[in-house]
Amino acid sequence: MRAKFDEQAAVDFFVNTAEGLDYGFHNLLFTWIDTVQDNYPPPLSWQLVQTGFAIFDTISPSLADLVWNDALNMRLGTKGLNTAQATIEAEKRGINFTSLLAMPEQDDWVYENGPNMVCDVFVVRIFKEAGLFGGIASEVQATEFTVWDLYALQFF
Repeated sequence: MRAKFDEQAAVDFFVNTAEGLDYGFHNLLFTWIDTVQDNYPPPLSWQLVQTGFAIFDTISPSLADLVWNDALNMRLGTKGLNTAQATIEAEKRGINFTSLLAMPEQDDWVYENGPNMVCDVFVVRIFKEAGLFGGIASEVQATEFTVWDLYALQFF
């Protein structure tokens, strides 16, 4: 693996793309919600998530936007919708709330504050840019990795 690691490509990615970015709050929750129902630890359920999101929208709209509403809007190609509005828009398109949550985050999505990466996503992006995924790099969405997924790669 060390021989495959293109150090200059990794440094270039860091300097030209990642350095100075805000933390990836927009995709923080969405790396582990990748199925309609099977990712919620008990007693959490999609119904509780949907209700909790909508209630929290009224308590702290700016925090709700940062942590999930902007990501819901990204999935719908909309801007400025809160949880309830995003749910209604998704339903109009035949997409239920659980399917909206489970839509994979894409590495090329750029939020208003720039690309979003949490710690494990940053490391997977470094690996991707450095060539460790080889011919399948274009199929790898680093934003869909969890810490466990990263660990399970066993690159080193």
